[in-house]
Amino acid sequence: MKKLLSLCVVLLSFVLSAHAQERYKVEYDYLKDTITYNRIKEDGTLEALKKPRIKRNSMVEIRLKNVNPFALKVTPAITSENVFVEGNSYTINSLFGSLKSNTANPNNLNFNITAPQFSDAPDAAVTETVIRAEGKAAAQNIAKEIKSTNTLSKKILTAKDVFIANLTNPNLTKDKIKEKLENILKDVVDSDNTVEDDYYAFLNDIRDALNKKNNIIKSNVATATRLFRRDINDPTKLSEENLLEANAVVTETERSINTSLANVETLQQLYAMLEASSFEQVTDYEAEKDKTTIELTFKKSDFLKEMGIQGTDETVKSRSFKLMASGGLKINTSIALTLNNFGDNSSDFYVDSDNVIGADKNDFFVPSLATMINFYPFAGEKINFGGSFGVSIPITDDITGVNFLLGPTIFFGSKNRLSFTGGIAYGPVERLRDGLTVGEETQRASNDITRNVYDFGYFFGISFSLFDVKN
Repeated sequence: MKKLLSLCVVLLSFVLSAHAQERYKVEYDYLKDTITYNRIKEDGTLEALKKPRIKRNSMVEIRLKNVNPFALKVTPAITSENVFVEGNSYTINSLFGSLKSNTANPNNLNFNITAPQFSDAPDAAVTETVIRAEGKAAAQNIAKEIKSTNTLSKKILTAKDVFIANLTNPNLTKDKIKEKLENILKDVVDSDNTVEDDYYAFLNDIRDALNKKNNIIKSNVATATRLFRRDINDPTKLSEENLLEANAVVTETERSINTSLANVETLQQLYAMLEASSFEQVTDYEAEKDKTTIELTFKKSDFLKEMGIQGTDETVKSRSFKLMASGGLKINTSIALTLNNFGDNSSDFYVDSDNVIGADKNDFFVPSLATMINFYPFAGEKINFGGSFGVSIPITDDITGVNFLLGPTIFFGSKNRLSFTGGIAYGPVERLRDGLTVGEETQRASNDITRNVYDFGYFFGISFSLFDVKN
């Protein structure tokens, strides 16, 4: 009997200890398309789980790795009544406004400067030869710098377009995007600063190069314009047309340089966004239910629309995985049919024809109808181990009284549960009263020599669940 009592105490301790909260981490790597399950130990290290099973009421961290926020958007859909918090509050949309003016269609930028075709005037006096030679040199310098400026502008535009293409590629990591950007920018200008060491200083060198070319072109145009104005009174010369063309070059150069500077600004802003972004997303929730399904639907991000790329909201990939929660105290009730036995603790006492007190052992099982309260830590949908406490009433005419039952139980099924239980029975048994003993003579009647007292026995039973009290 003491062993049965000890077993029940151990059972209750086990059930209560299963209620302690633990921490788990579920990681999904978008690029590798893998899911890993880990338990977070007290020292912060991870212990790999062979099965996606966690302890009930534990905190679960769902971490999505290598998810490019410029290319994808995803929100885990948890199909259970769990509370979760977005771990990463950074959003790409927060910086959209400042980019809109710098990301126009490249075909409409007109960044190419048209080299002027200055007309040669008729032969002039020797005194004007030097002037014309100076003007011709200025025109050549203008053409040379325009060609160089157009090349620089194309390189800047190409770098921006390739950066945006890489930035919106869901299959590139953050480091890989930066590496590709560094490689393409290296050939834009000669600089003492490197892209790897100081990206922003390198962009300033590009700006300086653009402004320098703008100044050179304007200086040479000013020289040519001064010469054209000296000849403008001669109707036999074409200086007036040349003067108009020179002025057009200045306007076109300013527009081209400003467009390239805007592209450099876009490169800077996009890089700052990349640096500030996280390619990981975290969702926390508490595992309160038996089974949780987590749906991941990766769609093309809104950033694509801002960059003029088609496909916003288009589904790229979908993944689904489940978590089973074990432990946690579940309580439900059931109707049970039990067999109670009190063994040597129960006897039938009587007075025979010789007025001698006799006794018959009640070492048989008494069928009883019981109402049970079942409690167990949830371990699975098929089999669970726990305990039951109940009250039973014998269904025989000759035995009466309420029995209290407590013992370990095996539960089968998750909804219409069938369980087998056994353990300690505590119920009424007969005892001789007033110091009477078996074999003693008495003048009392059989129903006057006993009284009912509660004592321990044991029982076995089978029960059927009715409804859940606690999940």
